[in-house]
Amino acid sequence: MKDEVRQPRFREFRHAIVWLLSVALATVAYVFAHRELECYYIEDIRPQVQDAVHWYGVRPDKHTGVLELHVGATAHDPESYARGPLGIGDLPEVRGVLHRASAVVEEYNADMRKYVEAQRSGFFRSPHNPHFMATVAKPAESQCDVEGLDDLDKEGRPAQYRFRVPADSFTRILQEYPNEQTLDALIDLMTAAQPMCVVEGHGVGLWGDGRKAVKKVVHKMRQRREKLRSDVDELFDADSSNMWESAFHRDLREVVERNAGFFWTSGDLFWYEMMLLAVLGVLTRQLVLLAKTYTGKGRASAWRPRESMRTLMYLAVAPIFSLVIIWILSATNLVAVKPVIGDDWSNATVPIAFLLGLFPTLGYDVLRGLAKGLFNRNFKDDDRAARRPANIPAMPTDTQDDRRPSIGRLRQRIRRHATAVFR
Repeated sequence: MKDEVRQPRFREFRHAIVWLLSVALATVAYVFAHRELECYYIEDIRPQVQDAVHWYGVRPDKHTGVLELHVGATAHDPESYARGPLGIGDLPEVRGVLHRASAVVEEYNADMRKYVEAQRSGFFRSPHNPHFMATVAKPAESQCDVEGLDDLDKEGRPAQYRFRVPADSFTRILQEYPNEQTLDALIDLMTAAQPMCVVEGHGVGLWGDGRKAVKKVVHKMRQRREKLRSDVDELFDADSSNMWESAFHRDLREVVERNAGFFWTSGDLFWYEMMLLAVLGVLTRQLVLLAKTYTGKGRASAWRPRESMRTLMYLAVAPIFSLVIIWILSATNLVAVKPVIGDDWSNATVPIAFLLGLFPTLGYDVLRGLAKGLFNRNFKDDDRAARRPANIPAMPTDTQDDRRPSIGRLRQRIRRHATAVFR
């Protein structure tokens, strides 16, 4: 009798150990698969990441013309916490890359503004012809290009060398915001400038060799423009070896891929993630119920093999319900189910998929309620459990003849049926 009592407890203990090891192995396999398939996952989501990082770039402002870092159609604000495409704006390293890029753009705009303003401030209305604006050529420019000439002419009289441009053209440039386009217009204006020589007391004349000085001034202005633009071009322009990505986009993509997160929340593996989380939810439910049974929490109950069979059926059904429900939620916008990059807990798919496995009947209830709301019709209840085999009616008794069975009467009935055809 004693052995008969212990044997079921030993079988239950062994049953619990088997399930505990199964859940542990499933969890380890889940984690191991995510680590081993990380490279494949990153390769799979790379096209989405490239599209996301190309939302960030530089372009001139519509009103001022200065360069600005933008996200899509809006300017990037370093003080804002906009999530950006795929939620990559929430990643700290991404914010660091954007901050450095924004600093480069701001420094370029400040230096360009100072240089343009300095160049424009050197012009003045020509006293000899009010239709022109003039600027004084530096002594080094005149001395290098015209041999034997300095600030004195050949007769020793004081001379000044100037570059003269039309006043109306310069006025239009003066009204523009000091940016790169303004500098280009100023360079074009200086390319066509007239080199003049002003001799004190003897009027104004053309500077015979002044075209060399003009070319030198224009060349220096272009060099200055390229130098000011060099840091921006180095960061945002794609090189010849990789026409698809600039250095900024490459750095941003690498940062995003390094912070891709543990869960597969984007790409083709997204739906596999939902199925695996549902499976882990079912197994977790199995352990919870098993623990409650053995610890005696709640009402007294015994674990039966039917519970294991039911769990195996849930393992087959819960992932399907998880896929269907999350697909419906993403299609109807009932819950914001969007692909994200990184450990972003605002993504609702991870907890939803796990809960649909933890409560496997919840998926059926959700679909049932959805069908009721869409079609105004309830599911037909399963009436298999209510069906019972029909009772077999008893053989009818002959109420007209209460006599006992007789061989003679049997013979008469046989004879009557056999001769009926002849009658």
